[in-house]
Amino acid sequence: MKKTGKIVSVLEVNEDEELMCLTSNGIVIRTSISEISRIGRATQGVRIMKVADEEKKLQQSQKN
Repeated sequence: MKKTGKIVSVLEVNEDEELMCLTSNGIVIRTSISEISRIGRATQGVRIMKVADEEKKLQQSQKN
C-alpha cells in the first residue's frame, strides 16, 4: 500500500464549523473543525475517516 492515498475531497472551512462525512455502508462521522489538527505547507494531509476498500465516501458537508 502506498504511504499516501488519493485525495477524496477538499473543503475550505472555518474553525467554528462542523464536518460531516457519510459512507456507502451508512457510517457517519460528525466532528468540529477545531478538533482537526492543523497542517503546514510541507505535510501530507489529515485523514478524517478510514474507509474500507469496498466502501465509498458518498457525501461530505460542513455546517455552521
